[in-house]
Amino acid sequence: MCRDLTARRVLSPWDYARTKQKTAKEPTGAAWDASGLRRILTNVSLIGQTTHATERDENGKALKTEIVRGEDGKPLQVAVPIVAPADFRRLQELLAAQRAKPGMSRAVPVASCTEDRSGGRCGA
Repeated sequence: MCRDLTARRVLSPWDYARTKQKTAKEPTGAAWDASGLRRILTNVSLIGQTTHATERDENGKALKTEIVRGEDGKPLQVAVPIVAPADFRRLQELLAAQRAKPGMSRAVPVASCTEDRSGGRCGA
């Protein structure tokens, strides 16, 4: 999946960030990698939610985050989900299961989901 994104010249997270800085810079053509893809695929923004930092390091980088919740304690919907919550949960289960298997590529479950062009569901 990462090779495909790089080959199609989709901006990697790093190159995208370069273009959005105060002093915007040209993309370098940085390749996608599994860690960048995983960060996107595990982000609750896919289901219209957001997080806030509960702990930061001395440079202001978030060390711990938690989902922003409403007064009722439920996650606050701040945007329209682009992934169905049930599909997002299933993806998190696949990624967590893969993380638990030493020596295997972390992107395998995602790749196997996206390779099914027959209209089948991920994990079905």
